[in-house]
Amino acid sequence: MDMGMAMPIEYTHVRQVGVRPPLYFFERALADLAIRCGRMVPEVKGVRTERSADSEMAWLVTCVVRGSGISPASEEFTIDVMERTWIDGMIRVSQEALARLAFLHPEVVAGTGYQYLGQRDLAGKPVAGAPHADTAHQLHHLEYLLHHTQTQQDRARESERKLRVAARRRVTRLRAKVTSLEALTTQMEATIEELEDDGEDLRKENEALLSDDDDYEDEDFDMEPDTEDEAFINDEDEEPEPLLSEEDPEEPAFVEEDAPPAPEVPVVDLDDF
Repeated sequence: MDMGMAMPIEYTHVRQVGVRPPLYFFERALADLAIRCGRMVPEVKGVRTERSADSEMAWLVTCVVRGSGISPASEEFTIDVMERTWIDGMIRVSQEALARLAFLHPEVVAGTGYQYLGQRDLAGKPVAGAPHADTAHQLHHLEYLLHHTQTQQDRARESERKLRVAARRRVTRLRAKVTSLEALTTQMEATIEELEDDGEDLRKENEALLSDDDDYEDEDFDMEPDTEDEAFINDEDEEPEPLLSEEDPEEPAFVEEDAPPAPEVPVVDLDDF
């Protein structure tokens, strides 16, 4: 399993399988089969990768199954899993290591109860083993089901990890945005307060100016119009009538002569026609 870790891992928990009690599931069988195959007792190591209490992927657990130096020679292999706790991870890697040993050493497990175990290849995929006389391939079917469940669990945990990382990043962005908005709000409140102070100053200045105008106004000022002055102005606009003494003395006096009498017009009676 690729954990995507480039830096060296410093394990905090190390345990030889089947050596020190308490013994957990599959430990005793794994240690016994490893010795039968000419290998050393497998070693299980673990380290906590995340410190959050609610983390579902808190432990990286590795099982190292060393090779055999005697004939037939065998190569070393390791199994890495991510689990919620150290014990859960140790039980899982012990079961997978036992299934791979049964697959890699068919000549050793033949004729023993190990030949009926569920087996897995080096890639960790289940393979069919020898059928049992009574249960046939039931144990192998259980191994397939277990592998499928573990795969789905790993995918769910990886998806949960990505969602958690995305959620943390979003929370960080939102907190930064809230801080920015709070700073903007403080700035706008200061601007509003400054504008209110300026408006108050302008209001006071306007009141002072109006008060000065009232002080300079003449309280005895008569708002009634002066009719005598207006009559005088109107008299100056009119043309004066000529006086008798101002007539031209050289012009002869006009004497109205008697007009001749108007001729009489005969009255005609229309009934005569």
